[in-house]
Amino acid sequence: MTTFDALTVALEPDARARLEELAVREDLPPARLAAIAAMAFLDREAPPRASATKRQPGKLKGRIRIAPDFDDTPPEVLDSIAQGIEPG
Repeated sequence: MTTFDALTVALEPDARARLEELAVREDLPPARLAAIAAMAFLDREAPPRASATKRQPGKLKGRIRIAPDFDDTPPEVLDSIAQGIEPG
């Protein structure tokens, strides 16, 4: 399967046929044709979402842990900043 085939599978048959006609008429290289097919695919309207679930604040309460030293900057990083060099 070529890149063009992979990108045009989701297109309607008439859109695919128009792209193939364009490729023959303009003698487009495969990479250019693939780019045009990708743009045609991305221009399609996104399907509507089935349903949006309502956000529930606190749903993960007690499940996420943050280390006690999360906000502490390691001394070697502070030293490298003071010297103006990248830590690593």
